[in-house]
Amino acid sequence: MWNILRRIMAAPDLRNKVLFTLAMLLVFRVLAQIIVPLTPAELSRLHELFTNNSHQNLNQLINLQDIFAGGSLRTFSIVALGVYPYITATIVMQLLTPIIPALQNMQQTQGEAGRLRFSQITRIVTVPLAFLQALAQSAIYVNARVLDPATFNLFGPNWLATLAILVSLTTGTLILVWLGELITEHGIGNGISLIIFAGIVSGMPSQVRQWYLETIPKRGLPAVLS
Repeated sequence: MWNILRRIMAAPDLRNKVLFTLAMLLVFRVLAQIIVPLTPAELSRLHELFTNNSHQNLNQLINLQDIFAGGSLRTFSIVALGVYPYITATIVMQLLTPIIPALQNMQQTQGEAGRLRFSQITRIVTVPLAFLQALAQSAIYVNARVLDPATFNLFGPNWLATLAILVSLTTGTLILVWLGELITEHGIGNGISLIIFAGIVSGMPSQVRQWYLETIPKRGLPAVLS
C-alpha cells in the first residue's frame, strides 16, 4: 500500500488528480453540514425523531434513506437528496431515447456535440425531479411532525419559508452533480459514483454508533455475538 502511495505522489499528474478528487469530496462533506432553513423548534423535533421510537416504522424508512444520504437526512442538510434525482433523470433520458428520434439522433449521429447537448438536457430534467423529490422528502418530515403541517404549504401564508426549504434541497443536488462532473473531468474515476460511495461510507460511523446504543444495552454483547 505504501508503495502505491509513493508512486502516486511521485507522478505529478496522478497526484494532482487524487488531491483534486479528495478536495471535491471534502467540499461535499462540508456541504453536508449546512442545514436547510429550519426553525429551532423544527430542529429540536428532527433530533427527537432520530433519538426516540415514537414513529418506529417511519424511523426505519428514514434510517434506510439516511444510510444512502451519508447522514444528511439526520441533519436535513442541503445535500440530503444526494445525486439520486440526477440518476433518475439519466434513467428517464435513456428510456426516452428509443422513443424520441431527436434524442436518438443526438446521441448516435451528432458526435461529441450531441452527447454534450444530451448531458445538458439531462441536467435540465434533473431540476424538476429534484424539486419533486424535495417535496416528497419534506412530506415525510411533515408526516413525522418535524415540519409543521400548518405552516409547510406552498400556497399558504408561509409559502416563502416552504419554498426556501425546497429550493435549498434542489440546489444542493445540482451542486453535487456539478462536483461530480468536476471529479470526472479533472479527478479520478466517475464523480457521481464517488459521491454516492463517499456518502455511504461517511454515514457508517453514525449507523454503527446508533446500532450499538440501541442493541448492546438491551441485549448485551454476548447475546449479540452468539
